Amino acid sequence: MPNFNGAIIMHTMELIKSPATLREIVMTIAQNTELPPEDIKMPVKQTLEMGLRSGFLQKAEGRYYLEPITFTHLMSEIRALDPSDNIEKLQSKKVEKSLKTTLKLPLRRSQVHR
Repeated sequence: MPNFNGAIIMHTMELIKSPATLREIVMTIAQNTELPPEDIKMPVKQTLEMGLRSGFLQKAEGRYYLEPITFTHLMSEIRALDPSDNIEKLQSKKVEKSLKTTLKLPLRRSQVHR
């Protein structure tokens, strides 16, 4: 069975809409699932720590918050992983492939200039 703890944490953080302590997160989950807080505290804490390590969450002054993820942010993360794999090279290859494909297509009469 898959582990949905990360998704539950992300959803809870979106419900809370502000940075939250471990206790606030646990209590929100407990209220929405009718599970006892003492039963879910440890898995929530472990999932929060995993979210911090993987960069989905940030923590300041004892409060966790979602790291905003944008396309620009993701692109900079990709570049940081392997700078030799320049994204511009990948984009130019796509353009070249698109042009080659387009050039192979037969022209319609409306495209032919006389």
